[in-house]
Amino acid sequence: MLDLTNGENACKWITLPTSGPSPGKRYGHTMCYMKPYLIIFGGNVGNKITNDICLINIDEGIFEWKKLEPTGDIPCARMYHASAVCRHGGASGMMIVYGGRSESSSALNDTWGLRKHRNGTWDWLKAPYCNNYSSLKRYQHSMAFYYSFMVVLGGRTDEDLKNIPIEIYDTESSEWTELAFFNKFRHSSWIVENNLYTHGGFDYIQPMISKNDLVMIDIIKLMNTSPNLVKKLDKFNENFNKNKSQTNQNANTSTSVSSTNSQNNSRNNTPSISPSNSGINNFNSNLNNNASLSKYNNGNPTISNAEMQLNLFNKININGIFYNYIKINSI
Repeated sequence: MLDLTNGENACKWITLPTSGPSPGKRYGHTMCYMKPYLIIFGGNVGNKITNDICLINIDEGIFEWKKLEPTGDIPCARMYHASAVCRHGGASGMMIVYGGRSESSSALNDTWGLRKHRNGTWDWLKAPYCNNYSSLKRYQHSMAFYYSFMVVLGGRTDEDLKNIPIEIYDTESSEWTELAFFNKFRHSSWIVENNLYTHGGFDYIQPMISKNDLVMIDIIKLMNTSPNLVKKLDKFNENFNKNKSQTNQNANTSTSVSSTNSQNNSRNNTPSISPSNSGINNFNSNLNNNASLSKYNNGNPTISNAEMQLNLFNKININGIFYNYIKINSI
């Protein structure tokens, strides 16, 4: 664990004493923090690929490993998958797992949610895909949640595709949407406000040389390249504004103390996620200006237009200086 008690300049790594059945040596697994648990799932333990779940309740302070035995259907054993915790919508509070590589070394494209019930039991729920869209089977990819949207990017495939699309799964409607290419694997990613950041990994130009680049993706611009996602963002923003308006009305009918609270709420509101060029009428102009809808159909990539992706991606100097990619297909 990285101890930041004394600040960033005096941080240090410490080893925590643990008890219970250890997860053991493994690789290709994932670890998520689903309060109050650190959860490890899957990976290769040296002689086999597994689908076991090991967790620690860090709130207890005793750091005891426990192995879960969820009821019902369970995902197959896998490694090089991606996991993240959803914190919005119907899947809120679940650890979501997507894809990976199976025991037969085949890429996967299934999605599972691990949840804990109020009675203390755990189970897996397999996510439905309702729009007859078959998402790309991939491994060594990354995944992050933007509200209820699961953003999957990069990775490798069984077909050795060189153009890998970003795909977004809406956990509310169970619909997939295919977007721009992001041709990296074994990278990491995370989301801060309306930006998705990725670091490191490998690309297909020099697949044996690891990268030290930091890339920022504007999620609003990215999602604004899809008319379906534009509608979803507009609806989300409409609901957000309704809730905000109702909150302010309730605050205004309270005492003078609530007036102060209303000002504090205004400062703490979640930023609007409405597209900068919102509305379906603007979709065609966005497509011409900065969209990246280069597709693969039936597993065969069409020609990628690097210049169309230029405004969606930014590379960040390690010193914090922003500059645009000259060739986006070099990602």
